[in-house]
Amino acid sequence: MPADVLLVIPAFREQLRLPPYLRELLAMLSPARFTTEILVVDDGSPESDRQQLVSAMPTGTFGSCLVRAPLLVPENHGKGHSIQQGWRAGGEARWLGFLDADGATPASEVMRLLELATQTASDPLPCYWASRIRMLGKKTNRTQGRYLLGRIFANLASAYIGLPVYDTQCGFKLIPSVTYRKIEPLLQEARFCFDVELLLAVNHVGAEVHEVPVDWRDVPGGHVNAVWDGIAMLGRLPPIRARARNWPRV
Repeated sequence: MPADVLLVIPAFREQLRLPPYLRELLAMLSPARFTTEILVVDDGSPESDRQQLVSAMPTGTFGSCLVRAPLLVPENHGKGHSIQQGWRAGGEARWLGFLDADGATPASEVMRLLELATQTASDPLPCYWASRIRMLGKKTNRTQGRYLLGRIFANLASAYIGLPVYDTQCGFKLIPSVTYRKIEPLLQEARFCFDVELLLAVNHVGAEVHEVPVDWRDVPGGHVNAVWDGIAMLGRLPPIRARARNWPRV
């Protein structure tokens, strides 16, 4: 039977942070009433890092959660490419999601959103976007510099693409597989701006998006430079918008 949720974790040189995070996820998800399939996609990490990841991460069936052997991409293409590789390889799950490998989204919050999605009975199903909204009852542990840079990018991206989203880049999102089948031919962005193109695409086909505030923590050891990668991401907005203007009507 297909899993209720396929959760893809794109990873590049995450041999240290990802295995303990996977164990946290398994402790939370294995007794769940829904079934989850987790697929790690290693995005061209050096061979020594990749071997360390493969030997350290748990695989197999753990209660209602299956962790598949990682999908090893030969060369580094980027987050968006890895997510799509995983979604295409993942079978017939009702929900497709992706989750950053750094463990920034606590396992308890992953469980909460998966429960919310799998219990949704509306037709059509909405998409669920985790969002780092600073509000009472939610903890977002980010340095002030990263917070300000993130807000600048989110505001510029939202204004540029014309969609009022608070947080485009939080690394945990869920979409119904029926929605993905509609938008798959539209998605071309391979790297960090995949989230922006994904948002435009689901809006283009009329899917509803719910931003859900989550607890979030800044985890040391990442490979993203907030300044230079942020500038590169801003440079990707014009081609994304240009492509979106030529998408066929649905």
